[in-house]
Amino acid sequence: MSRPLDFDLCHFDDGAVLHDDLGASVIQFSPVAGEVLRLLMIHSSGVDVPFLARSLLGDELEEHDQAAVEKLLQGLRSQGLVERRSL
Repeated sequence: MSRPLDFDLCHFDDGAVLHDDLGASVIQFSPVAGEVLRLLMIHSSGVDVPFLARSLLGDELEEHDQAAVEKLLQGLRSQGLVERRSL
């Protein structure tokens, strides 16, 4: 996964806000979605779903944990915030 670099992300206790510099829009996210976006910004060369799931939930993952992260990423992709690419 990767994301465009034209966004500013601000974290708060109850979530995160993403400011789109190009479109001058603001989008509010849950704390988990905000953390995923933060990780994608840090690892701009790309990361995979298992890495994101472990970063969020620790090493003791169950199958549905990765599925939940993939579903969150699908939502971010549908909003044009991240794109899938081969690592």
